[in-house]
Parts: sequence; structure tokens; C-alpha cells
Amino acid sequence: MHELILNTADGSTSWDDPFIDMDKQITQDKGFAIQAPDQYSKWAYPASTYYKNKLSRLEAGHEDLEWTFTGTLEQDVNAPEFKAVGSQWTLMTNTFMGNIDVKNLISEVTKQLGGETQISVWSFNNGNKEGSAYGSFATHNSSSASASGVKIKPQHVFFCYNTNGGEITLPEDICDFKTPTTYKDFTQGVAPSYKPTLEIRSLNGRYSSVTSIVYDAYLEEEQLGSKEFNLMKLFTGYAQTPDICSYYGADALYSQTINPSIKIVPLGVKAGEELKAVFEFSGAEDFKEVYLEDRAFGKRYDLKNTESLEFDLTEGYNQGRFYVIFEFDELDEPTTDLNESAASEIRIYTEDNENVVVSSEGADLVRIQMIDMSGKQQNIKVKSDRYNLINMSSYPAGVYTFKASTTDRTKVEKVVIK
Repeated sequence: MHELILNTADGSTSWDDPFIDMDKQITQDKGFAIQAPDQYSKWAYPASTYYKNKLSRLEAGHEDLEWTFTGTLEQDVNAPEFKAVGSQWTLMTNTFMGNIDVKNLISEVTKQLGGETQISVWSFNNGNKEGSAYGSFATHNSSSASASGVKIKPQHVFFCYNTNGGEITLPEDICDFKTPTTYKDFTQGVAPSYKPTLEIRSLNGRYSSVTSIVYDAYLEEEQLGSKEFNLMKLFTGYAQTPDICSYYGADALYSQTINPSIKIVPLGVKAGEELKAVFEFSGAEDFKEVYLEDRAFGKRYDLKNTESLEFDLTEGYNQGRFYVIFEFDELDEPTTDLNESAASEIRIYTEDNENVVVSSEGADLVRIQMIDMSGKQQNIKVKSDRYNLINMSSYPAGVYTFKASTTDRTKVEKVVIK
């Protein structure tokens, strides 16, 4: 990952040194690029396939590299204000949720500042690999026919040149909201403002690894575990590295996106030998509650009050030991208590620690879900509008989370099965 350096005099670009620490602040007047093999970053091939086949092709120049300019914004994304110096290039970012039409953008800048305007856009922004396989900046002006139809995606940078210069405030009407752009296109660039993220870094001396869990209240159930919203884990080959990841089913993930239905996320830490590892945590303050459970020793740690912990790891993947437990603010759950004044009441309980009762008074039950200790979610068939008995005798003992919804509210309850 490199910061983009713009030569304001001639519009040429270069790359700063790669980031060593992932704490670089990106504002709307800066940009950065991630250089990654396209086939691995998009489709997450297994490490063996990636190294044996893809890397050799990349080195031979037979595979493309993809550059992106998607950044994390620290300042107000609803205030797209920039200061352009006359007859110089200025780096800007599309902070709207829609695609900016370059032709409209040129017209608007010229209208505000007068003079002559040029806009330089990375060729991948319009979906075409113009020029070399690595892409390039294409420059457009008011008389350039090529500007027609060119779009700048949300959270992508572009360069603006105007002979007069001055203050620019970009209005929404320069955007083409008819061109499809997804919620993810926008929010992945402004994640800290919209999606709390827990980052866990594991260290053993100078060897370290990191994994992250991102909360997205609007993620659909069918998108959980999908390649579009999760990054697969590529394990290192160093025995001394405590290589941490999260799991969704059998998939080891570098970054996992969850929604309100996921309360438990299993972790794994691959170690090539027995070693001590320090876990460091950041982002816990953005969650209502978040805990780390060490089930090998029956301990639970409140991560909102914990910066680091030390553990002895055994050789292997250390699966089934560490779990992250979340409790989300009710305001972040779109389906929770939709009507506080509603007359319905939902009850979730067990009398014998084997059968779970889900009942409702005042409104019909429409949905029942169960989340087991590994974080796996299961939809339970609603057999009765008001009373459902769920037999748990075939399930292992432990704590299960049940979520029941009526037409006007939702209730979540933990139940102990023995």
C-alpha cells in the first residue's frame, strides 16, 4: 500500500514508500493505492495455487496488476469542498454515494471558477483497461468527446486543473445516480464512520499477524461469508509467526464482515511450534460489548477494558479455543424493537435445559433463529404463531442464542442447554 504523490505542476504521479504501519490517515485530499495480483485479491485462491501458478505468470508479465484508489476518509464526507491553485493540479476524492459524471464535473468547476478546466481520471474508474495493463490517468476537458460517459466511482480520487483556481464546492447534481453503485462501494471507503471494526494483532517478538472483524448492520444474510465482503487468509510459512484469522464455517479469513445475527466469531491462530503470543486489540470501544473467550481455560476477557493479553500457543491452528463474543447496540439492529409501545411480548426460555420455548402474546411470531457456540446461524421453522417448542436433545451442551421476531419487535435471549 502506497500513498499517491501528485506533481501539481504537470499532473504526473509517483508512489511513496509502502506503508509499514497501517495507521496512515487518509483524507479527501489524499489518495493511496494497493498493488495486488488481481487473481488473488479478487478470488482468494489457496496459497499453493497462488504461489505455484499465479506468481510465476505475474513475474513473466503474463498477468495484470490492478491498482485501486479506494481510501478511508477521516473528515466529513458530506462536505466535498476543495481549494484549487490556479494552473496547478489538485487531488480530490468523490465523497458522494453516486458516480460523478466527468462531463458534469468539468462544467461545474468551470462555472464556479471560470477559466479552463481539465479532469484526470484513472482508467480503471470507467471499467476499461485503457493503455497499458497497469492502467493510466486519462485527461479530459470541456471539448473532449472522451469525457462523455466517464464516471468516477465513490471514494476514488481524481485530479482537477483550472487556470484560475479558487474554492470549489461540489454539488450532488454532478453525480449520475442512475449508474449502479452499491452500498458497499460507498461504505468500504468510509468504514470507520459506518462500520465498527475490531482489529486483533498477534505478536511473537518481531513476528506478527492481524485479523479484523467488521460490523455492517445492513449486510444481508446471504452475503455472510461471501467473497465480496470477506478476505481469505493467506498463512505465512514462518513457524514463529502466531498467524491469526477468524473463521466463517471452514473458511479462514483475514477480514470478516458480520451483521447483527452473528454474535460469536471463532478465531484460529496457526503456530509452527509452541510459542508465546501477545494479542493486541483496537476498535472495541465502538461496540456495545465485546469479549474474548479462551475456552481452553474457561476465561472471558472484556476487550473494552483490555489492550493486550498473553497466551501460550500449541503447535497447529489452535481452533476451538478462542472466540470473540459481540453484543450490539439496539440502535444498530434494524429489526430490534421496531415499536417500543407495541402490545406484543416475546418470551424465550427453557424449563428443563433441553427444550426451548419461544412464545408470543399480542402479535404473531414470524421468525425464529438460533446461533450455536461456533457462531453458526440456523433458521428454525415457526410451527405456531404463538407457541413453539424446540427440542435441543440432539445438540451438545452449551450456551445458545435465540432470536425471535413478531410483526412489531424482536427479542434476543441466551439459553443454557445441559
